[in-house]
Amino acid sequence: MRIAIYQFEQLAILDALQRAKARGVNVSVVIDRGHVYTTGISHEGGPRKPRPLVVELVKSGFDLLLLKGQASGIMHNKFLIADGKLLQAGSYNYTEQSETDHFENVFFTDDKGRVRHYLRYFEYMRRHGEAVDFDKLDDILRFGFVADRDSKFPPPPADAESPVRLNGESFPRQMFSPQGGIEEALVRAIDAARATIDIAMFSFYSRTIADALLTAKNRGVRVRLLLDKSQTSLSKLDDWFSWHGFEIKLSLGPDDNRDPLYQKMHNKFAVFDGKMVETGSFNYSPNAEKNSFENSNFFDLPALASRYAAFFERLFQHGFKAPKPRREPTWAV
Repeated sequence: MRIAIYQFEQLAILDALQRAKARGVNVSVVIDRGHVYTTGISHEGGPRKPRPLVVELVKSGFDLLLLKGQASGIMHNKFLIADGKLLQAGSYNYTEQSETDHFENVFFTDDKGRVRHYLRYFEYMRRHGEAVDFDKLDDILRFGFVADRDSKFPPPPADAESPVRLNGESFPRQMFSPQGGIEEALVRAIDAARATIDIAMFSFYSRTIADALLTAKNRGVRVRLLLDKSQTSLSKLDDWFSWHGFEIKLSLGPDDNRDPLYQKMHNKFAVFDGKMVETGSFNYSPNAEKNSFENSNFFDLPALASRYAAFFERLFQHGFKAPKPRREPTWAV
C-alpha cells in the first residue's frame, strides 16, 4: 500500500492501515512536511501543533517520509496505490471535513499505464523525502515550533505517451508537479475545446489559464466556472471573471446548517466539450505549477466524462451567481 496524502485526520482510514500492517501489508506513506513539523499560530491563539491522528500515523511504524515543496510549495497530492494495481486519486484528503463538509471527487482506476506512472512518481517523491526526526516532533508537540527549510527538485517523471484525445490534441494520462508542465497542458485543452468548458476549482490564481479561458469565450466557447467562495474572497477572481462576462457561480460548500468555516467546494476538475476530463489535486495556481507536489489526470472515457458533467451540473445549480463589479477590476495576483 502506497499513500501520498496532504492532510490526514480520518480515524477509519488509520484503523484500516493499522489492520493492513498487522496482517503483513507493507504500507509506505509520503505526507506533507508542514502537517508534521508545524509552524505558526493556531486559531486558538497558541502555537500550531500536529493533529493527533497525524501524530498517531507517524508513530504507528509505517514506512513514512515527509516531503516539502519548493519555497512556499507543499506536498499536495492525495492518492493511494494498492498492490501496485489499483489507483485512487482526486481532490479528497483523508479527513472528516472532506467526507461531510466539502464537495469533492475521487476516482479509482486499474489502468496499467496510469498506475505504472503513479508508481514512478511515488518513488520520485520518496527519493526526495526525509525520515521523521522524532526528537524534533516531540519538541514541536511540547513547544510548537520548528524552523522550515527550502527545497529544490529535478523535474518529476513524465509519460512519453499521450493517448488521451480532444479534437485532434493529445494529452498524457497523468502529469505531475513541481514543474511538470500541467499548466501548459491545461491551456492546450482550453485551446482545443470547441463548444463547452466547465470548471469546478477550489483555488484559481493562474493568469495564464484565465487568459486562455477568455480567449476561448471570445471565440464562442461556452465557459462556466464554479469557484469556492472563501478562495475568491482572497483572490477576487470572481470579479475579474464576472466583469468579462463569464458564467460564474460561487459555492460555500454542501451544508448550510454546518459550521461555514469548514464548508468548501474543494474540487479541482474541468470537463472539455463533454468529452475529456481533467482532475486531481492541482489547483490552477503558479504555486501548484512551480513549487508543490501535485497530480493532474486526463480521461477521454465517455462514461466517466458523463459522470463528471452531471456532477458539475449539480454543483453549478447549487452555487449562487457572482455579482458583477461596478468598475473593471485589476488582476488580483
